[in-house]
Amino acid sequence: AFRTKTADEWERCFAAHGIPGCKTRTLREWLDSDHARDSGLIGADGRRCSMSWTHPGAAKTVRGPEREDDPPLMGLRVVDLCNVIAGPCVGGLLARYGAEVVKVDPVVPTYDPLVTVVYGYPHNWGKRCERFDWNGDDRARNRLLRWADVVLVNQTTQQVARLAGLDSPDVMLMHFDAFGGPLEAGPLLNAVGYDDLLQAASGIMHRVGGGLHAPQEHAHIGTIDVVSGIV
Repeated sequence: AFRTKTADEWERCFAAHGIPGCKTRTLREWLDSDHARDSGLIGADGRRCSMSWTHPGAAKTVRGPEREDDPPLMGLRVVDLCNVIAGPCVGGLLARYGAEVVKVDPVVPTYDPLVTVVYGYPHNWGKRCERFDWNGDDRARNRLLRWADVVLVNQTTQQVARLAGLDSPDVMLMHFDAFGGPLEAGPLLNAVGYDDLLQAASGIMHRVGGGLHAPQEHAHIGTIDVVSGIV
């Protein structure tokens, strides 16, 4: 069945149906791909751009540190709607630098305990947690949106559009996902993905395995997630 389509055709098919899957590339193929350039992940000069970006929100005055020895992000209020590793890593770093971070999880978990508890432990340290249905509990959602300066999400552009209240002029939205880029374009804009898929798509598995005939994962559990979350 796989031989009935090219790898590019299957990749776009998977993306259209919300199935995690992608073509294994060399680094050169990734840099030259339509998606990398159309999305803005690769600049016109061929240099790589950041895989996370912020949409400018309105302008709340962030309180900031009161004393010289206070953490640099003290006074920043953050709502973290992220899951798995990469997104929570961003909120975790903000918390370690003094931000007050509220992690919102759904009432019914979307991942098993290995992901939500074991993977989440180092990246949710220092956060305050709340559990409610973001789209269904208007009161809880609006309370946090009034309180927050920043909202973090690590979902696709289509998924973000379905989350209520994120068009609020009172918060800055930080959008962080697998294949999206600052130009919000490209054939993989709404493709879902995880660490190992990005390793395959961007040429890492090609280099580690020594060729496209034997692609191999570089380490495991969070290689790309943590690095991109920090960057």
